[in-house]
Amino acid sequence: MTESFLIEDALKALQKYWNYSNFRERQAEVINNLSRGENLIALLPTGGGKSICYQIPAILHTDLSIVISPLISLMEDQVSDLKSRNIRAEAIHSGHTWGNIDRILDNCVYGDIKILYVSPERLQHPLFKERVLKMNISLVAVDEAHCISQWGHDFRPSYLEISQFIDEVSPKQIIALTATATDKVLSELVKLIFRRPPVIIKGSFRRDNISIRIKETEDKIGVLLKLCAQGYKTIIYVRSRRQVQMIAKTLTNHGRAAAYYHAGLSFKEKSKIQERFKLGKLQIVAATNAFGMGIDISDIQRVIHFDIPPSIEEYYQEIGRAGRDGKLSYADFLIGKNDKKYNKQKVKDSFPPLDFANKVYKFIHVHFNIGLHEGEGMTKPVKIEKLASKFGIPNKKLINALRLWQKLGVWEVVEDARSRTYCAITLSPQEIRKEENRLEDSYFVLDYFMRHYEQLFTGWIQLDIERDAKRMKIPLTELNDKLDYLCGLKYLKIYKLEPGTKINFLKNRISSHYLEEFKLKYDHLKKMSEERSKGISGFLESQECRMSYILSYFGEIEHKNCGMCDICNAHLKLDNVTSDIEIQRRYNEQHALRNQHLRNIE
Repeated sequence: MTESFLIEDALKALQKYWNYSNFRERQAEVINNLSRGENLIALLPTGGGKSICYQIPAILHTDLSIVISPLISLMEDQVSDLKSRNIRAEAIHSGHTWGNIDRILDNCVYGDIKILYVSPERLQHPLFKERVLKMNISLVAVDEAHCISQWGHDFRPSYLEISQFIDEVSPKQIIALTATATDKVLSELVKLIFRRPPVIIKGSFRRDNISIRIKETEDKIGVLLKLCAQGYKTIIYVRSRRQVQMIAKTLTNHGRAAAYYHAGLSFKEKSKIQERFKLGKLQIVAATNAFGMGIDISDIQRVIHFDIPPSIEEYYQEIGRAGRDGKLSYADFLIGKNDKKYNKQKVKDSFPPLDFANKVYKFIHVHFNIGLHEGEGMTKPVKIEKLASKFGIPNKKLINALRLWQKLGVWEVVEDARSRTYCAITLSPQEIRKEENRLEDSYFVLDYFMRHYEQLFTGWIQLDIERDAKRMKIPLTELNDKLDYLCGLKYLKIYKLEPGTKINFLKNRISSHYLEEFKLKYDHLKKMSEERSKGISGFLESQECRMSYILSYFGEIEHKNCGMCDICNAHLKLDNVTSDIEIQRRYNEQHALRNQHLRNIE
């Protein structure tokens, strides 16, 4: 059974909630197909307005719509935006306590929410599975859908849970959205997500307002400082946190308003940097690829790559964050003397020999006392330096092995900037109530937990102790003291995870005899990584128009040279500042010709 709506109602919703009079060309095509009840894959470039393509149908559909999204920042930003437009939306992810998740799911079951964002890791959790089967689901939207494909540049094993989830909930309609997908990735999306053939809508990857320039230099910092001195709002993409911090500090020392951004920052720190950058209080953000999906800033004028990204797909997504306002922007790629050689070695190191990886697999489980057929759902803090020392290997080798098992879907290694407190009750509700007189001024803590955490007696739950202390109207230190007191009396158990690196175990431990089952997957992922590396290497070496190379990579056959890149303007031999002026002149000419052509058609 499909669900449809009138296109006139979609336009009314667009006007009412977003104050836009019309959809963009590709948005209109997507909405038209969805209005007829079609399943759909939308391949739209970065900045193409993908979110409206599922938010409008979600508003018009009768029942709940679920959006599967990979990043907490992306979900939080979109939920906040929807709520500001008086659209009922919520998100479920690892940043929420189970008490809060429980409340949100109840609201979904009883029809109080229109759009629910959920991370793919949550799809198979028992609490979510139990509640979602009670929901009437009109639409499932899979955002950043390329993450489901092992041929894709950003494969995430948790996305493979989506196929089973769709079978279980049988939504009336499905849409998958991505900005970057080759034909192989599209083929895998159709196979894994859809139960009937979808309509496929592809927007062109061409970006006429981005000037791509590659510069080989032995003084990358010097060139970087000259580029940043021009005052454009700029993102600098770097592949390591240490380099990100160093570049931000260097720019600040040279009088630029700069900050660094990476996955190890707290949610509050990331939000503050995004907001300052959006408002123009920061000119430059030096960032790892953590600064990307979900960052809705239209007036970025320059993207600089200080290091070589692992693929054309990732490079295209990152430069696509420039010029979303339609104005001319610049994508500068700085290549040092040994960068190409280092990049090849990095690809090789990211796939350590499988026999070594197997030893690390066993070592990690033994270190945490995890037996055979145990481990799934556990979270353990790790100190990389101590573990590497204990195992007798360099830090980098251990990190590469841990990341390999993450690619294979065994565990995920996460950087958590927050401390987390988990609690388990050792008595029944009846037994606790009998202790009220004995506990005196500590009983109210247990009573509060029983009233606010419905899953309290089912096992370990995550507490939100800062919020709880405020609601109890006591200092946080006092609440921690009372928790310690109750632990001492054996009424409850408390487990605290401090900020730092953690391993979330996604699968139970298996014997070394069965680890061979991962070999085919290992070989496949390694081959794909090598092919993507060849793609970006070919891009750097090519004497073809930069935009034409990208379009050919994504399968676009008919295209003309951009006239804006360093290859198209190689004969000018200009420095960066003069080049910017010349490119702006050419862009203005092309823009004027396009406008004249449109007027002639009218």
